[in-house]
Parts: sequence; structure tokens; C-alpha cells
Amino acid sequence: MTRPRVATVLSAREWEPTFAGIARATGLVRLVARAYEPADLERRSGELDVIVAGAETVWVTPTAIKNWRSRGLGVLGVHPPYDRPARRLLTAGGADEVLPDTTPPEQILHTVRTMGRPATASKGSTGLIAVTGARGAPGISEIALGLAWGLGKRHPTLLIDLDRQGPSLSVRLGVLPSPDVAHAADAVMFSGDLPAGVRRAGPLSLLSGPPPGQSGPLSSALINEVVQAAGGAFRRIVVDLGVGEPDDPLLYLAASRILACEASPKGLIRAAATVEAWAAPPPVLVLNRVPPDGEEDALQAARRWLGLEPVVIVPHLEEIQRAARVADPPSPELVRLLEPLHTPAPARLE
Repeated sequence: MTRPRVATVLSAREWEPTFAGIARATGLVRLVARAYEPADLERRSGELDVIVAGAETVWVTPTAIKNWRSRGLGVLGVHPPYDRPARRLLTAGGADEVLPDTTPPEQILHTVRTMGRPATASKGSTGLIAVTGARGAPGISEIALGLAWGLGKRHPTLLIDLDRQGPSLSVRLGVLPSPDVAHAADAVMFSGDLPAGVRRAGPLSLLSGPPPGQSGPLSSALINEVVQAAGGAFRRIVVDLGVGEPDDPLLYLAASRILACEASPKGLIRAAATVEAWAAPPPVLVLNRVPPDGEEDALQAARRWLGLEPVVIVPHLEEIQRAARVADPPSPELVRLLEPLHTPAPARLE
């Protein structure tokens, strides 16, 4: 791997001098500049691959980030921990990777080295569908599976388990959990292609979630590389994000963003909090486990509390729940109900 040419934006926060020090000490990247003002980066932009910038600097704006990326530069943004507006500023600009500035400098260094020159990273993928939801098990994985199962009958389809809290799709489908996303990331970085032996399950292919205990999370830059590589082999890619961040970079990259919401008071309240923090383009709402004779009440509650018109309504059916409890294909009824999601469409706002 060639050494990326890197510039940092000077900062009084500890992350910047610490990162600069370890970059120089290890020699794993070439530290070209530590920029005090925008002109410093302008003068050196032709010599750079990656810019590492903190949201605390007033001239690190979404416009500046978009400008850097339009020139083919990778951008790693850092922000004070728990500062959601700062994180949102960085993701709105399209930073390739966003990390809290308490991240160990070794991990920042590793992330910079995996970024390279992501010239196509900001382009949306017409075949990518991201499925997420609020905490409380609203049925994210089952909806992702049912959607991918239906798509797989029409197109070469890959289902990727990126549920960072509890990847379970390999268990759900009764297939071996290898190769997983971590193996795929290694293969893509080495050869540019997905590893051989990606598991088949019915009409779809599956990349399992990373194994428990893996050291450190996969960076967004690496995940993006896996998705880009998968696009060469599959017409449709469905990603189970689990309970993800509402400004996850994949939500910007996807052609369609599915928000799973359980049609219960608690489920609607949790989904409302997710929608309130949402920073990506609007999601498409799937109202799940709608109780018998309660569809109209659930619809009115979703419109009122979420401001979204459900595109799919999944009733609380025992056959759907039964299929989800064993290593069987998803319920045919669930697959049928999710067919409106096969063609990406704008969210319907109420």
C-alpha cells in the first residue's frame, strides 16, 4: 500500500498534534502540511490524498468539504464527542469518514491509510437500499431479509449484515458466517474484489456481520469500498444497518433508505426520536406489526408523530413471526408486502 499524502487542519484540540506526532513517528503516511488557514490547503492541494479536519475550525464547512472531495481528495472529519451538530456538519459536507476526536490516534492513522483517493465515494449507488430503525427490535433484519429475498428473484442481490450491535442474519438463515464483512474488506483492499465463496441463501447472497470480539469497528471508508466492489457483481445490494446513526454515510450513498417502525406506542415514540435526529435524505417508512383492526389508528399516529406516510404496512401475522424464529426463508406474505420497495422512490411526507 502506498503512503497517503495527508494534511491536517491545525487545531488547539489534542487530537491534531497527537495525530501529527504519530504520523511522523511511524512514517505510515506522508504528512505534507498542517494548515492554519484555507489558503494553506489550496496551495498544496495537488500534493494531497487526504485531509484530516476538525469541526471545531470555523472554516471547515460543508461547502469546503464538498470542494475538497470534488477534487478527488479524501476527507476524514473529527468532532468533539457527543457533539451531534458538529458531526452533522461533517456528514452534510460528505466527509468520507467521521470520528469523535477521542478516537485513538492509531485508529485515525489506520483509517487515513484505508481511504486512498475515493474519487467515486460521493456518488450514490442506484442499486443500494439501506434498512435501519430505532432501538427496541422493530423488525429491521426481517424487513431487510424479506426485501432482499424478493429482489433476489429478479436480480442478482447481495444482503450485507452491518448491524453493529448484534449481527444475526447468518444464524437467521442457517448458513456459515464466513466470509463476513471483515473478510470482504480485507479482500477488497487487497484485490478490489469481493472474496470467493460468498454464501448463498435461497435467491440471494449474504455477507455476514463481523464476528464478535473483532478489534475495532470497520470504518465507513472500508464499508464503502465493500459496497462499491459489490456493485460490480450484484444489481441490488440491501444493507441491514440495525440501529444505526441517523447520519450514517451509507444513508447518503443509498438510492433508498428504509425506516422500520413497530406500530406500537413505544415503537412510534422511539421512531420519532430517530426521525428528529435524521440528517440524511428522508427515509421511506415501513410500519411493522400493525395490530388487527388497528391500521387506521397506526396510520394516523405515524403521520402525526413521524411526519411520514407509510409506504408499506405489515400486519401482525403469526406466519411472519413464526418464520422469523427459525432458520427458514422469510414469510412469502412479508416478501409480497415489501414489493413496493423494489423500485427506489422518494419518501412520502405527510
